[in-house]
Amino acid sequence: MECRGRDEHDTIATNTTVKMGRVPDAIKEKAIADLHHQQVTMWPSSQGPIAISSAVADRPTQLQTSNPSRCCLGELEPVGHADKDDFDQSSEVASDLTFCDLLAAFNSPWAWKKAEIYDRMIEQLLQAQRSDLQRQASLSLLNKCKTLNIVLEELDYPGKHTTREDFFKELTVSIPRCVQKLLSICDAVPGFSLISEADRAMILKEGLFEWWMMANALFFFEEESYLVLGNGHFYTRAKMLSILEKPMVDEMFAFSKKLYQFELTERMIVVLQAIVITTPGRKNVVNSVNMHQLNELLWDVLRCELTRHFDDSHTVMHHLRQVLQELRPLNDSYKIYIGELQLAVGKDNQESHG
Repeated sequence: MECRGRDEHDTIATNTTVKMGRVPDAIKEKAIADLHHQQVTMWPSSQGPIAISSAVADRPTQLQTSNPSRCCLGELEPVGHADKDDFDQSSEVASDLTFCDLLAAFNSPWAWKKAEIYDRMIEQLLQAQRSDLQRQASLSLLNKCKTLNIVLEELDYPGKHTTREDFFKELTVSIPRCVQKLLSICDAVPGFSLISEADRAMILKEGLFEWWMMANALFFFEEESYLVLGNGHFYTRAKMLSILEKPMVDEMFAFSKKLYQFELTERMIVVLQAIVITTPGRKNVVNSVNMHQLNELLWDVLRCELTRHFDDSHTVMHHLRQVLQELRPLNDSYKIYIGELQLAVGKDNQESHG
């Protein structure tokens, strides 16, 4: 069994589109209101990969493909925003694979054995991600806006009138939840526990934004952000510009646009999250040897997955490596802007109470 060739059912139908006229504003308002009040429903465990493709970008209202296990983002069933506790802590990830299992698969002469172990690891990562209710709410928002051709800034969406200072506080409150989600992904990565506790803490501290950017890049679509915070407020591009400098926001959208061009599946994206977490060369990480070995194994997992969808998978992986190199300087820029913002918000609060 070789991890080569392209499954004819794994391609996205690009010849069938639905032409829609202008949707009345009242319907759009009701759609967003329904989205804001619905309860979150989780993906079924049998949910297949989701394609992030240029075909989706060009055709925001595509029909479902012949393979029901694969669909475009715009075809997902609508779900609502997350509750206050937007992370399902009851969902435990069965991390039964070890670093030795990955290493044995990497050195295995049998392609079928390698594919079997790698698939199990990817499923562990996907299981960890499915417990993220906030992510499901963002997927739902993206789906609904693309299906109905909704322009968020034309609507009175949740959080639109929140002040700059209050919105910054909301983002600050959401950081512990982001850390919890990152920990869930880390726990699902075989071998991550072999990294020393001090190095793991430094990775979480220094790599949080890089992981967040990789995990949420698909929600930066056509110059708009479809992220939903834990309290149901929409983190749109306009809200980003209210707290971050425009060059920083432009860099984030530029990075996401480059990822869209690869037509990545959800399986590939979750492996890339693990790769970003374990990328060596972080400041203050003492023993990077174990992390380097684990990172290279994860790149091989991605390589095997890419060969199932791309004829020239080596070229695709080479370009992906180049794009991911942009995350480190993007992270540095983010720290600078956030530091300046914290000072500005603190100064504004002092003046308002002075």
